[in-house]
Amino acid sequence: MVSYQSPSKPPVQFSGSTIQLPGQHVLELDKTVLPFLVRKGFHPKLGARPMRDAVEKLVGDAVSECLLQERQTSGALTLDEMRDCLIVL
Repeated sequence: MVSYQSPSKPPVQFSGSTIQLPGQHVLELDKTVLPFLVRKGFHPKLGARPMRDAVEKLVGDAVSECLLQERQTSGALTLDEMRDCLIVL
């Protein structure tokens, strides 16, 4: 299990193929999500240091879009290859 915690934000935890968000919300990860996050979060000179920012932005954007559209979802996070972004189904 990997846990990211910022002093001003609640923790986000990764465990296998799930992301545990604050408030008992769980996202199930599609098999395409982790390679996408690694690709977006890795920098040739900085290594994996930008990973936290990439995960927060990409997952946050997908969850925010879902909330703004007020859609009922299954909680599955997957890659939209046409738009090169993550979406919640």
